[in-house]
Amino acid sequence: MFLVSNAPLWLQIMGEFTGSLLLILLGNGVCFSVTHRKMFANQGNKWITVIFGWAVAVFVGAFVANAIGSPGHINPAVSLYFAINFKTWDPIAYIPTQFLGAIVAQALLYGLNWNFIKSEIQNEPKKDLTRNSSCTNPVFEDKKSMISNFFYELIGTSILIAIIMIINNVYVGNTTSNIFIVTTTILGIGASLGSVTGFAINPARDLGPRIVYQILRTTTNNKLISANWSYSWIPVIAPLLAGILFGLVSLSF
Repeated sequence: MFLVSNAPLWLQIMGEFTGSLLLILLGNGVCFSVTHRKMFANQGNKWITVIFGWAVAVFVGAFVANAIGSPGHINPAVSLYFAINFKTWDPIAYIPTQFLGAIVAQALLYGLNWNFIKSEIQNEPKKDLTRNSSCTNPVFEDKKSMISNFFYELIGTSILIAIIMIINNVYVGNTTSNIFIVTTTILGIGASLGSVTGFAINPARDLGPRIVYQILRTTTNNKLISANWSYSWIPVIAPLLAGILFGLVSLSF
């Protein structure tokens, strides 16, 4: 897992698309479950449910992507790291399909949960239920907090990529054990650092669904709360910066 794949590039791209789709389908699916009214999971211990749901989403997405023939990055920041590390453009080709997979998954979730979205529009306009089930939003958004929000995302992604770098340079296990290590890392990041920004740590995971949410908001005559574009750059730039930094660091190994 995570090494450059020997499969044909089109198969690698298909794997990244499918893995990213499953990541968002299961990850944002759990966000819908703990957020929308009348969902059975909308009860106590929501954050525990969220972080476990996202950890499993990462495991399933990476496992399936790898089975199809891709390295199982399912994250543009990880692909950028490997592009620099291996000095190859192939991982860059994954990035558009990672975003596309996230977009398709979010649209599918809207279809599956349309009754809940319609109820929000009719009974709770301007609430953040659907938005918070689509993309991340921080607890505080003043100028000083934006700095800490940026570093939460940067450090969270850095921990993830550091573990991946260790897997590939120090500990090289089998595919399942590698994915399990990354899964438990996601669980730890979510539990310890995730509750301030929602721990996007993945540009495709955040920006793709945010775009779909904006389309939904526009088509429903802006009855839903804004997509919060003023914050949207942080869960994109911070993870990509972590990928670049660790890619450059890895060149010294």
